[in-house]
Amino acid sequence: MPFSVGVVPHYKDPLGAQSAGVPTDIPMANALNLRLALDYALARGGEILQHGTTHQTEGMINNASGATGIDYEFWDTVNDRPLPGDSVDWAKNRINNGLRQMLDLGYMPVAWETPHYVGSPSTLQAVAQIYEMGYQRHTYYTSDQPDLKAGDYMVDQFFPFVIERDRYGLRVLPENLGNLQYFEFGADEELTSKEVLENARYQKVVRDGFASFFFHPFLAVESQAQKYDGRGYTHLKEIVDGLTAMGYTWTSPSRQRKP
Repeated sequence: MPFSVGVVPHYKDPLGAQSAGVPTDIPMANALNLRLALDYALARGGEILQHGTTHQTEGMINNASGATGIDYEFWDTVNDRPLPGDSVDWAKNRINNGLRQMLDLGYMPVAWETPHYVGSPSTLQAVAQIYEMGYQRHTYYTSDQPDLKAGDYMVDQFFPFVIERDRYGLRVLPENLGNLQYFEFGADEELTSKEVLENARYQKVVRDGFASFFFHPFLAVESQAQKYDGRGYTHLKEIVDGLTAMGYTWTSPSRQRKP
């Protein structure tokens, strides 16, 4: 079964939120366990998406802790507007920094995925100059310089099929089924295999429809700290079996490139 993996090439935890107060900075060249995991995935039908560069913002806590994988990278979620210094050139430089780290090690991402799916208009314009495809829910705004606290607003689009070219110039592969989430990890509502498969059934009313979901690997294992039983692994198998039973054909992002 083909699949893709969202990769953050540069890990940063400047405040030590995830490392007992010790600031941590690990570029991909030093992330040996990550590279072993990617090699394992690539050998088994996986493909790589560039999921930002650091998935956080230097100089501020931009969500919760300032650490990679938790905070936002291309949007000021504290003030609901683009980050200071936001521009197409700034975003291009940041994206290319992460891309170079992957390419230097022989890893070729096939598409882009914005951290937390939220990036400024300048960010997505920059992405379109580097990548042909974005694989994600896309965010659109009422302004090219939006300020949500001043009256602008944004919307996430759940497309039921591939978008050939959106307003930023990207081919969009939509993630439209959602993901498993549980109360133990702070979710406001639980989404299990039942809800994901129900969304997949809705997608089938569209001719040439497209169904896609994502899964956080930590949900596959038990956690004593979170008092979590690891049921995500069972739910993942139920989703895979359920989508197959519905008649969906498994594919990969690279097969969706333009002819």
